[in-house]
Amino acid sequence: MEFLLSSLVLMPLAGALCIGVSPRRRPGLIKSMGLFFAVCQLGLALLLYIDFDPGISGMQFVERYAWIASMGLYFHLGVDGISLFLVLLTIVLTLLVMLADWPGVEAHLKEYTCAVLALSSALVAAFVALDLLLFYICCEASVLLISFLIGIGGRRRRIYASLHTALYSFAMGLPFLVALLYLADYHRQINGQFHFGVLQLYELTLPLEAQLWPLLAFFFYFAARLALFPLHTWLSTAQVAAPLPLTILLAGVALKVGGYGLLRFCLPLFPEAFYNWSAHIAALATVGIIYGALLAMVQDDLQKVVACASTSQMALVVLGIAALNLQGLQGSLIYMINHGVATAALLLIAGGLYRRFQTQELVRFGGLSQSMPLTAAFFLVALLAFVGLPGLGGFAGVLAILLGSYERFAAHAVMAVLAVILMAWRGADIFQHSMWGEKKATATDMGWRELGPVVSLLLISLWFGFYPGTLLQRTEGAVEQVLVRVGAEVQSEFVEGE
Repeated sequence: MEFLLSSLVLMPLAGALCIGVSPRRRPGLIKSMGLFFAVCQLGLALLLYIDFDPGISGMQFVERYAWIASMGLYFHLGVDGISLFLVLLTIVLTLLVMLADWPGVEAHLKEYTCAVLALSSALVAAFVALDLLLFYICCEASVLLISFLIGIGGRRRRIYASLHTALYSFAMGLPFLVALLYLADYHRQINGQFHFGVLQLYELTLPLEAQLWPLLAFFFYFAARLALFPLHTWLSTAQVAAPLPLTILLAGVALKVGGYGLLRFCLPLFPEAFYNWSAHIAALATVGIIYGALLAMVQDDLQKVVACASTSQMALVVLGIAALNLQGLQGSLIYMINHGVATAALLLIAGGLYRRFQTQELVRFGGLSQSMPLTAAFFLVALLAFVGLPGLGGFAGVLAILLGSYERFAAHAVMAVLAVILMAWRGADIFQHSMWGEKKATATDMGWRELGPVVSLLLISLWFGFYPGTLLQRTEGAVEQVLVRVGAEVQSEFVEGE
């Protein structure tokens, strides 16, 4: 287990390298190799889950190798309860993407397979990186790979969407880069050496004035990655233009980097400033929750509905984090995980509909349950999981977020409940008109190759819905450690409140 995390990061890169030197004229071999390395990565991930000790709140499986030691740069990896399930989510969804059909990329299958494996490596590395500069490099690499995948296999306005996604991330990343350089220099002033190590930077005690502008740079970078209003515009552009399998990694995993960054970096590094700004952050999140829900109500394209609803749901994650209590933070984390599972199932079904009808405009669907009963049944369950119905995985996260946020921001929590109800109503409306309404089209039902990934994801959602302790037990210790780092001033308020 000494090199488990580095193996998780390097396994898909090794696969990309092997595929890169394989002959282009053998697409079957390319797909098989991509699937093989994705399965190998999943096997390593299962070892990680089995050997992970939920009783330890700190980092486990830590690896540290000198990169540029004179500048405080190390290839430093570690995993705790915050990052464990995000790593597993990334790897599971990568495997599903490898299993899915990729219409429209046949001419670039080799490049596409290599880029998907490299994207998996970058996302896993971002979730386990314990060096801020390494984290930044992995985040930007993941955006560049997403832009590349949109460019070579995307649909309408793919070049515009590709450039827009890359440039938007680069622009938001510049202030973040300046802020992390500032932190490294502050470490040099105190300890005599530049250092980008997360655990080392946790030990810094920055005065409140020195926390404010770095917090803003960090927060807006992660808010953009989360597609939080008003930094959300890139998501709908990318989601609609991206190849259907890529949308699974985009909405299912890439968005979660923003929420992870808020938990891992913003709270522990800038506790006082975050506490002082938490009311403003909660207000912004509430606006995002309502705005995203209203946008989802008026969209007529299934991909756009998912993108707008995801904007609202990621704003709900920010509201839970702004609550600064155990329920809110832990609810945000498990909600991100379950959102990734439910979104992937929904997008797999949406992809099947697109392959059959070459459209995702909801007005073109109607009465599909008559010719596609299995699709209708699983589409209903996926929609219910997506909106957080009790008994499915998303409900535990939504409930914890609302209870946690109600302790500090009661009015915001009430408005969030209304937005959640709106999205549930929209989900029911979509199902009624596409599956039960007037018959407008017919098609063959889902086959075993499509059913397998969807059923697997929905079973995971059911498991998390009935046994949320699977998530709670392994995340509680790490989340409590974040709250401890927030500081005595914040903690004292919650003690008095209790």
